[in-house]
Amino acid sequence: MHSKGYRDGHVIDDSLYNINKKRIGIWIKVHEGQKYYYRNVSWIGNSIYNTQYLSNILNITKGDVYNSEGTDGKLGLNGKSKQGQTNVRGLYVDNGYLAYQISADEHVVNGDSVDLDIKMYEGSQFRISNVDFTGNSRTNDHVIRRELETVPGDLYSESLLIRTYQRLASMG
Repeated sequence: MHSKGYRDGHVIDDSLYNINKKRIGIWIKVHEGQKYYYRNVSWIGNSIYNTQYLSNILNITKGDVYNSEGTDGKLGLNGKSKQGQTNVRGLYVDNGYLAYQISADEHVVNGDSVDLDIKMYEGSQFRISNVDFTGNSRTNDHVIRRELETVPGDLYSESLLIRTYQRLASMG
């Protein structure tokens, strides 16, 4: 319901009942509530990426149906993103901002509209200091080092770290 604009939607009651020996029925009573729409989106605390660029990634315009799941995904709040889809969190953690934090505050306005205040703390960039190997008895360290996407001195990048892990895992 939250992805269809029903911000206040929730399950009121539910129950299970037998239909026969092999089937059960599920009864769910739902309260949808008012359908909501986005009104204004404001960005607070961003300096690395400009507001227009971040807004393009978020892709919300005034009058769009409220969708907390989609918004959380585009901001990177829920840890989920579609394959190949850029989210705001990914921009920062792939550019060294390991301490980056983001939160989205919603404010209901005029009964059916939501203003979204996105607050960010960018922090400092982090670099990789050391890369150590332990527990390796199969492959020479120089072969493993050759497969690394990130090396000491590089900015921290979560996606490169994941890619390195995948390359090493494929080596067995």
